[in-house]
Amino acid sequence: MGRQSIYEINTLSRHLPHYNIVILDEVTSTMDVAREFLKLESGEHALVIANHQTKGRGKWGRRWYSEYGKSILFTMVLPDRQFLSAYYSSHTFYMFPSVGVIRILQLYTQEPLYIKKPNDILCNNRKLAGILVEPIIRRQNSIAILVGVGIDLCLDTRRVNIDGCPQDIISMAEISSKAFNPSSVVADLVKEIEKCCEMFRTEDSSRRSLYEEWKTWQLQEQT
Repeated sequence: MGRQSIYEINTLSRHLPHYNIVILDEVTSTMDVAREFLKLESGEHALVIANHQTKGRGKWGRRWYSEYGKSILFTMVLPDRQFLSAYYSSHTFYMFPSVGVIRILQLYTQEPLYIKKPNDILCNNRKLAGILVEPIIRRQNSIAILVGVGIDLCLDTRRVNIDGCPQDIISMAEISSKAFNPSSVVADLVKEIEKCCEMFRTEDSSRRSLYEEWKTWQLQEQT
C-alpha cells in the first residue's frame, strides 16, 4: 500500500486560490523545486509542498531532518514586483517570515515559543521549526523571495540524529493537544507570512513595527 499524503489539495486551493500549488511525495528540498518553478512564467505565486525531503537544509547549509508525513515542509514564492527597493535598503528582510510563522504556531500551544536568530522557532530550548529565506534576482529591477518552512509535527524526537549526533528538537505533538490539520495550517502560515511581507515592504513605520515584534519574540526566551 502506498503512503498517504498529509495534505489536501482541495483545502489548500480553497484557501489560497491565487497560488500555483504543487504537492509532491518526495523531493530533495522544496527550495530546489521552487527555484525550477522560477524559470517558468508560472513561477510567481508558486507554493511547493512535500511529504518528505531527502536533502532538506536549514541556515548555513545545515541538514534538516524529516520523515515521511511527520513534518510540514513547503516553499512559497513571494511576488517580486515591489521587493527590490526594500531588499536593498534593509538587511532585515529575512526576519519577517519568522514573525508570521510564530504567530500561527503560538495559537496551537500554551508553551511559550520564541525566535532564535535569525529564523529558528524554539520551545523549551529545543527547535520546533526553521525558516529559510532566499532572494533570487530574476531580471532587471525584479527580485523573487523564496521562503522555505519546516515544522516538526510528530517526529519521535528521541530517535532523531544527524551524522550520529542527537538533535535537540521538539514536535508539535509534544506541546499541543489541539487538532492540527496540515493543509489548514499551511494555508494560515502562507497568509500570515504574506501579511508580514506587506508590512515589510509598504512603509518605514510598518517595517519598524515588524522589527520590534521580531525582537519581542526573541525576548520571550528570557521572560
